[in-house]
Amino acid sequence: MLQEEFELIEKYLEGTLEGANLIAFEKRLTEDSEMAEIVEEQRLLRDAIQEENLREKLNDFHHSLSENKQSSSNKVIFLKSYARYAVAACIAVLLFWGGFTYLNGAYANKAQNEQLFAAHFTPDPGLPTTMSASDNYDFFDAMVSYKQEDYKKAITKWQPLLNKKPENDTLNYFLGVANLAQGNEDEAITFLQWAAENNNSHFLSDTYYYLGLAYLKSGKASLAIKALEKSDLDKSKPLIEKIKQSE
Repeated sequence: MLQEEFELIEKYLEGTLEGANLIAFEKRLTEDSEMAEIVEEQRLLRDAIQEENLREKLNDFHHSLSENKQSSSNKVIFLKSYARYAVAACIAVLLFWGGFTYLNGAYANKAQNEQLFAAHFTPDPGLPTTMSASDNYDFFDAMVSYKQEDYKKAITKWQPLLNKKPENDTLNYFLGVANLAQGNEDEAITFLQWAAENNNSHFLSDTYYYLGLAYLKSGKASLAIKALEKSDLDKSKPLIEKIKQSE
């Protein structure tokens, strides 16, 4: 899998990725900031190698070896020149393999984080849906959708309520969890951060737990640990240890 990702990036940078594959990859770059960062780093490495023009100079070196007649002074000049370009070649190779190692490491960490997230994420069961003709009807109507795992519909119903009460910790909390269940970890982080602002919230420990999971899924392991450390839930500590072991 890692090799396939690397080859995909190479094709993209070489301009040989075409059609639907190119469209899909460019869309991925707009949605996956980590992948975009990796691609940009590989682009810089390639540019550095090209600027050194190593391939042309090494070809000159091989051509020079085939010459039968050279003066001693020319040999000295050539050896000095080759030594300089050989050093540049070594640096370029080290940079290339360093970038490849970084790519492997980044995807390995991302895979581990996603595995930990999948193993520990279970949506909050929600509140009892005892709807009545009260002002809370709209909230509990959305809660019904949430309990039916129709998170998109629940989000659509809760969002107008939050617009009226942007500091409501309950709305922010469930919007955060619903977005996380929907796969929108960035949006989840925003809502859960707002929910955590209320230190008197009944959902405070749960908020920090899900905030930690959202950070974990987005690849921010250190922030995930900080959030989980603020949660009093028993399941937070074992998760912290697993994150530390995977770093």
